[in-house]
Amino acid sequence: MPQTARLETLDGSTLQFTVGVQERGKQGLTMLPAELALPHAAATADELRDALLALLGADDALPPSAGAALLRLPGSSDDWSLPDDLWLNTTPYPRSVRNMFYEDVMHAMQAAVADPSCPRMMKVTVTPPELNMEMDSYRVGTLLELVRECALGFAEAGLKTRVCVQGPMGGGVPRVLSGVSKLLTLMDWDAGDGQAHAGMLGEVQQPKPEDGSAQREGIVCFGKVGEDQVGPDDDVVIVLAPQSMVGGSIYELLRPMIARCEAQGTAVILINPALEDVQSSSGVMGVRGRSERIAFAASFEEIYHFRNVYSGTTFMFPILGRLGLGLGLGLGLGLVTLTLTRSGLDPWRMACLGA
Repeated sequence: MPQTARLETLDGSTLQFTVGVQERGKQGLTMLPAELALPHAAATADELRDALLALLGADDALPPSAGAALLRLPGSSDDWSLPDDLWLNTTPYPRSVRNMFYEDVMHAMQAAVADPSCPRMMKVTVTPPELNMEMDSYRVGTLLELVRECALGFAEAGLKTRVCVQGPMGGGVPRVLSGVSKLLTLMDWDAGDGQAHAGMLGEVQQPKPEDGSAQREGIVCFGKVGEDQVGPDDDVVIVLAPQSMVGGSIYELLRPMIARCEAQGTAVILINPALEDVQSSSGVMGVRGRSERIAFAASFEEIYHFRNVYSGTTFMFPILGRLGLGLGLGLGLGLVTLTLTRSGLDPWRMACLGA
């Protein structure tokens, strides 16, 4: 049984070890040479770290804590620690904090859409206090900025992206989504003449034609939740926080929309969906069809996850850490990170990493 291991040489593609093995019936250790091939050649410390993390994710026998040691590999860059001034219980957030979330979600979306093995039905869960719709710190402007960055990121890659918000149903529109459809067309997309994203919105932000004709769509366009809202040339459809209401199920609108997207190969990404049933005295979302709705909600592949860890369930304070998952974030695909604070109120850094 191996007892010790010492790294002797590294040539960029293999690691040469001297392993101390305890043989039955013998005293002392028998020293044997061993070789470990890397999944890809590594010319820098960062590339070596990424290669070793890939091996870690492929071996279920290794403890998750080994990932934390690999992240601290001497000579590698520290692109995984969170900043010391990241106080997520202080809102509104500084621009740098919001940009961190925007870039993480955008990179995860792009990596998932570009990966042919990733299902075309995807979801993103990102619920720091400013994006947590169950808290009074929720800020709709942060959600709009997040969607803008993600949609423009796809557009810059040449993918036609449609941003959809559910319309009135049952008792109206969920309070957290009230006015969002209008705000999407009014906000600054930097898409005017001479600006960085000129023409990407088509004629949406221009006055409507007097003859009542439809405005020309751009590579970034908008719609509601429904089968008829999907265009034949849409590459990506982003749906903002779809959720059921008392008296109305989002399942009836979202399911045929998803089916059409699947049929034509369009990727669908739900941001902070809440697809659970909402019971009401009218009997909507009752026992009939519940298994189909549950299966539908579970069919979306989670490509990004961020939520805080609290000490209890009554008060969302103090923040003890966060649980996260992401694609294309520099730590490999599908790695789950658990970040813990050094104490209840101190800034938090990564404590352990597991696949």
